Amino acid sequence: MHRVLRKLAKKHKLTNKKREKTAMYVEDFVEILQTNLTTTRKKYGHGRYRIQLALFHHFAGFSANRLQAVLDFCYRHIIFTYEFTKQFLGLKDANTFLIPEIIYDLFLVLSFYVFLLGLVLADSAFAALNFTFAEQLSKLDIRPGTNQLPILLDFSMANVLIFRKSITTAYGIEISKTELLLYTTLLPLVKKLGVLTGFSQIHRFYGLRYGAGNAFNQSGLFCIPLFYCKHADARTFVKYYFLRRVTADTAAIVRGLEPQYELMRAACRMSRWINLDRLQELTEEQFFFVNKDFTIQQLLARRAELKCRFEGEATKQPRQRSALLKQIQSKWDLEHPVKEIELQLSGFKLTENVKATLDLSDEMPLIQRRLVETVMTLPGTTLEKEFRRRDAAIDAVAAYCKYEEGGPFRGRKPRRNESSMSPSGADLQVIVAMAEKQAVDAAMLSVFTEKRPFICFVCLGRKSLSFEKRVYSFASPGDFTKHFKRKHLSQIKKGQKLYCNICPMQLEHKMHFQNHAFAIHGTVS
Repeated sequence: MHRVLRKLAKKHKLTNKKREKTAMYVEDFVEILQTNLTTTRKKYGHGRYRIQLALFHHFAGFSANRLQAVLDFCYRHIIFTYEFTKQFLGLKDANTFLIPEIIYDLFLVLSFYVFLLGLVLADSAFAALNFTFAEQLSKLDIRPGTNQLPILLDFSMANVLIFRKSITTAYGIEISKTELLLYTTLLPLVKKLGVLTGFSQIHRFYGLRYGAGNAFNQSGLFCIPLFYCKHADARTFVKYYFLRRVTADTAAIVRGLEPQYELMRAACRMSRWINLDRLQELTEEQFFFVNKDFTIQQLLARRAELKCRFEGEATKQPRQRSALLKQIQSKWDLEHPVKEIELQLSGFKLTENVKATLDLSDEMPLIQRRLVETVMTLPGTTLEKEFRRRDAAIDAVAAYCKYEEGGPFRGRKPRRNESSMSPSGADLQVIVAMAEKQAVDAAMLSVFTEKRPFICFVCLGRKSLSFEKRVYSFASPGDFTKHFKRKHLSQIKKGQKLYCNICPMQLEHKMHFQNHAFAIHGTVS
């Protein structure tokens, strides 16, 4: 077998070097989680995906557990007490991790409980029915004579998965109650997240295991990685988890000096190579340049003639685009440092401005802005303020779990009214809220009074959608009909419960739904 692999590698000019084991340390962890919360360049379809992705990083990064075992977590694997303890079961023997809450934590993005409690509140999974807001957590106390207060979860939620996939229904994108979020679904999301963060290396989940395993090893107790990672002996850990990049300060150790631990750690982490100026995707001209290739032109012509037989060749075009992007990035990595050095030697001085506020995109929805501003705040000066900071972040996470992000914006992009954006602070929020309410009321009136409306009554009734998508006006009634058929009618499954959120009323079947849409809301289908 190895002989065959060597022949194939020689034939296709493949390298025989092993892939570098890039470990993700906590500093890289922070960069990834901050990008995940703040980016508007990547849409997840549903807001819960953004939160689940952050929580998955926490589970994998702090426990070094197997990735599929993390995805299999159910609510029965978690135990809360007022000291906040966590327990989960893998496919092997059970491990119990005691993770205390860190008061005055500088980064709430590293707070395991902010994201987990947000998901629990969004699912209404607590046994106490009145426990619906994080603020109520601060009101709990431990009875004298006891040492803990268990916060029990609803028994009916015991087998409910924590990481669940999204499904498309007639009313938009929703989170399934039973279907598991697949690892293959997370892989492209994680890879794109690493690109948006600015890493030159590919971000993989196993980098979290490498980082956690090496952190356990550097703790001085070699039994810890063997126990957590479930390895039979140390050779497995040494072979697969030890980094090929030596992280120890060997010169200082040999000379008998104090090793420069922090300097060596900074030199080996992924965030060292972050540079947002590096090309992250091809420009439009470079993208279409690939189509001018003679081979691609032949394949495109063949695809037009024989669509049913066009399979394997479809991968050649994206492969060439990927190769072109890597070629441009490699060239930039070689040329940019030289240009930077020449620029500074010519007399250019770098200035570092200390930012007191977050740089948030104007395209960021208000609910995502609330999430970012609460999670990425500085610690409070008192214990009461710190509790309020934590509770606000948990409530923001719970609210975002019910928000439908949607995919890339289709059709005309709405223009912003610059004159209405001149106020600032609370006045601006009041003005925006009033303007949105007036627009929603006008849209509600139109779907009842107009003979052929331009606004979708189904999207208008979904409060989880963004304001722009709820009141979006199509170019013509025909465009609206195409949207209604593609987005709503085609997603109706046999036996599915149908309803109209605007009227409101329950509809018996698909034909009833179509009749109601035409008779009440003027929607032709």
